[in-house]
Amino acid sequence: RDWYHARTCQLRSVALVEGFWKPVNGVIGEQTITLSEGRESSSEVSVSATQETTIGAETPAVSGAVMSHEVSLSMSQTFSHAWAKSQSEKWSITVTAKGKNQYLWQWVFEVTSRADDFSLQTSTREYAMTPSKLSPPLCLPGTAVPGTGYQHCVAKAGEIERHVHSK
Repeated sequence: RDWYHARTCQLRSVALVEGFWKPVNGVIGEQTITLSEGRESSSEVSVSATQETTIGAETPAVSGAVMSHEVSLSMSQTFSHAWAKSQSEKWSITVTAKGKNQYLWQWVFEVTSRADDFSLQTSTREYAMTPSKLSPPLCLPGTAVPGTGYQHCVAKAGEIERHVHSK
């Protein structure tokens, strides 16, 4: 499988970058929710300039997803944009609970050093609304059929296997 090949090739890289949907919270009526974009701040994590550049060029893996070249490229662009923000920045979104849109999720990347000297999350501006916390998004960011609560994808290349859930 392409996914397996992509994962094994990454073993020679500096860090493993893995994307996943992180649960945020249930939405009641109309709410304005503040999220962050960029790297989590932690005094324990120190990333060198060399690591920073190398990690920013990594191709993210997504557990349970077989990504086409186009989707993989899109994930790489999303990651490098968020990784470039060395300090997380707050942003707000107004969401409305309606139909299958009841629970908010945010797309994040877990960056784990191959040398095991750090692990941190990098948040993006990608988000999804699903029916509940028990129904995680089944599609990669931007690949859901509108109005399906991220339960149906526009193409097989954007699907995340149902048994794989967020961390």
